[in-house]
Amino acid sequence: MKYLQSAAFYLFSYFLLGLLNSAIMFVMHRFLHVTPVITVALLLFLTVFVLFFAFKKSLELFNREVVEGSSEGRLFFAWALQVFLFVTIAWGVELYLSSLVGNPKVMKVLTVFINLAVFFLTYYLSVKAILERRRN
Repeated sequence: MKYLQSAAFYLFSYFLLGLLNSAIMFVMHRFLHVTPVITVALLLFLTVFVLFFAFKKSLELFNREVVEGSSEGRLFFAWALQVFLFVTIAWGVELYLSSLVGNPKVMKVLTVFINLAVFFLTYYLSVKAILERRRN
C-alpha cells in the first residue's frame, strides 16, 4: 500500500507540474511574446528539478526508511530510470496497440490506462530494484 500512496503522490505532482507548465507557456507566449522554443528550454530545467524533488518527497512521505538508507546519487539514478522506463515502455505499448486498435477515440481512452499502469509499474520497479536492493 505504501508504494501505491507514494506513487499516487508523485503522479499528482506530475499533474500539477503539467498544469503549471501549461500556464507558464501560455503566459510567456501570449503576454510576454517569448517564442515557444525559449519557453520550453526554460521549462525543461524547471521540470527536471521539480520532478526529481517530487520523487524524493514521495519517498520521504511514505517510505522514509528507503530514503534514509540511500544516497542522493542512488535516488537520482532511481528517478532517472523510472522516467526513462515510463516513457519508453508506455510509448512502445501505445505504438504496438495503435496498430491493433483501429478507432482513434478508443486508443485515446486506452492510452490513459496504459500510462497509469506503466507509471505505477515503473515506479514500483524503480524503488524496489534500485533503492531497496541495497538493504537486503
